[in-house]
Amino acid sequence: MASASTEEWNVLHDGKALCGMQVLSRLGNLWWYGKTALRDLGKTATGCVALVRYAFTKDNISVCLSLFSAESPEAKSGVPNEYEVLLMNNGDRSLVVKLLIDVYLSTNPVHPAGHHGYFEKMIFLSPHKMHPVAFVHDWISRSFFRIDDVSFEPDNGWRGDCGALGVYSLSAVLLGSDGKPVDRLMLIQELKP
Repeated sequence: MASASTEEWNVLHDGKALCGMQVLSRLGNLWWYGKTALRDLGKTATGCVALVRYAFTKDNISVCLSLFSAESPEAKSGVPNEYEVLLMNNGDRSLVVKLLIDVYLSTNPVHPAGHHGYFEKMIFLSPHKMHPVAFVHDWISRSFFRIDDVSFEPDNGWRGDCGALGVYSLSAVLLGSDGKPVDRLMLIQELKP
């Protein structure tokens, strides 16, 4: 009987010890989940504050490109092809910006092998006004900008040897006074004979 009671006591003792380990394990899990929940709640609150701050912050986008389009999905080599660019000055003062038209062969967009050319023009923008600019390019020798029905040669430019027929990507890039891109629009056009 003594041996039975010792076995019973060991079973009971082991059972209590096991229950104690389970309680400690569950308390540890509860602590970890609580700590994680508080951390997540802090991140959520920080995100909500940032969202509210963003919602009430006024964006000051003063100048941008609104449109870059071609008169046709296909360009013809040797024929004047016209591209329209709309520049918007949303600011309260006049600006002088640089518009860059950059042309690359889509299948080989590397300089100089796949670079057809680039053409730059300084443009005066009145405040709170949309400014249409036309770029006319014949893909062989003639390129010019048309602003208010007056034609202007590019202020700066380069034409490479790439004149292969195929698909080209044309980018209209608005450059800031520091020469860095402010806005960019791109179109794809196929050059045909």
